Amino acid sequence: MPCNEHREIGCQPDCEECYSKCYSKGCTKKRQQYGIRLTKYCSKECNIRSSKQLHSCQCKWCSSWKGAGAIYGIAVLMACVQDNKLKYLLGKENKNKMYNICTGGVEWQDEGCWINTAMRELYEEYNIKISRHDFIKNIILWWLPEDAVAVIVVLNISSLNINLEEKNNELKQRMSDTSLPSSHKEIEQVIFYHHDDSFQRFTNFTQQALSEIKDEYDKIKELI
Repeated sequence: MPCNEHREIGCQPDCEECYSKCYSKGCTKKRQQYGIRLTKYCSKECNIRSSKQLHSCQCKWCSSWKGAGAIYGIAVLMACVQDNKLKYLLGKENKNKMYNICTGGVEWQDEGCWINTAMRELYEEYNIKISRHDFIKNIILWWLPEDAVAVIVVLNISSLNINLEEKNNELKQRMSDTSLPSSHKEIEQVIFYHHDDSFQRFTNFTQQALSEIKDEYDKIKELI
């Protein structure tokens, strides 16, 4: 059962309205047990909204992605140039030990916006903080993979100057921090990957994304 410390009488753990009103007051203990992607409401007192309204943002980017058919979330393929090679920052998942790109669905706190979703996921999974302005400024290109429901954005992260050793130490400390929810412990290690590197175990989604973007290597490198 979820923690009841910040819960008001009558509030339900799987209700989005209750979650935003009560659970978000300070308790993140066992957060995943009472819902990451909340789309339903427990009573008539709560505002009845559909999952479509979780994607209600009308900004330029969200409007474009909805028009392309993305209905679930966003994936961020972080790119930079090192030693004159285009490389992508990939994270090793704690559970399945496979490498993945940063991916997530829209949640209630994202205010219906995929940009907000991407910023939140970057922080939760990779401990990377980036402003909305800087995120948008560094979008290189985007596309919607065939049969996928998440738009993929290629993001230039050169200005972040990520040091792998330091980043992996940060993630290691996160794994042992009992005050953090499990959503902040999904990634245990990161690597910079170039398509000529030796084989790594990728999730199917990441394998598809890397395969589809391979032909854009020179274009992305030039834009960075």
